Amino acid sequence: MYYFAQILIVVILFSIQTTLLEMFSVGGVIPDLALIWVVYCCVHCSRAMGIGSGIVMGILQDSLSGGLLGVNTLSKSFIGFFFAALKDKFFVEGVIAVSITSAFFKPRALIVFFIKYAFFLLFSDITT
Repeated sequence: MYYFAQILIVVILFSIQTTLLEMFSVGGVIPDLALIWVVYCCVHCSRAMGIGSGIVMGILQDSLSGGLLGVNTLSKSFIGFFFAALKDKFFVEGVIAVSITSAFFKPRALIVFFIKYAFFLLFSDITT
């Protein structure tokens, strides 16, 4: 059931990224939901799950884009490895830490992070 939910999330993310997000682009910049999902998996799941999600999302994006095969796979797996290696060394739950690291890898990911953070605040069950 867990893997079915992961596959469903990936299909929904790719569907949203290719159809709906083009209408909400700011200056021609479209958020990379696949990269956001990879970073999320790296931070909240195990190291193998994070790197594996980077490889799978990269292969899927490469195969669907029709461009050079392997570019997204390599970049997303490296980003997955980076975040999986550093998730225990930094406090990545805050807005500032994720913003800085997202801006380092992709400046447009900063905008997407704030959108994700707003959705997280709206739809999360805050019971602390």
